[in-house]
Amino acid sequence: MLDGRLDISLIGPFVPAEGDTFTIITAPSVVGQFSQVNGPSDARVRYTPTSVVVVFCAADLAPPFGVLDFDDVLAFLVGFGNMEPVSDLAPPFGTFDFDDVLAFLTSFGAGCSSWISL
Repeated sequence: MLDGRLDISLIGPFVPAEGDTFTIITAPSVVGQFSQVNGPSDARVRYTPTSVVVVFCAADLAPPFGVLDFDDVLAFLVGFGNMEPVSDLAPPFGTFDFDDVLAFLTSFGAGCSSWISL
């Protein structure tokens, strides 16, 4: 039975791509959930009957996490206007341009599809 805290950390300069999924537990049966999850702001934990999967979704920028809504759009726009790394979603990194807006809209429009399909 799952319980307790899950700490998710990235190694070195690794940055997961939009929609990347990482299966962290596989078992004949998964019961329960972690009571606390710490890690990158775009990391989401999905529970299936036989696995626990971490999914990265760039569009999910604001609480409530796990729900794509206007707060996520606002967080992106504020970050973009202030040239914050959270809104620098597409190469060339360090340049805030239409490619970043398109990357956000694509992620938002897909609803983080790999997350939903688990």
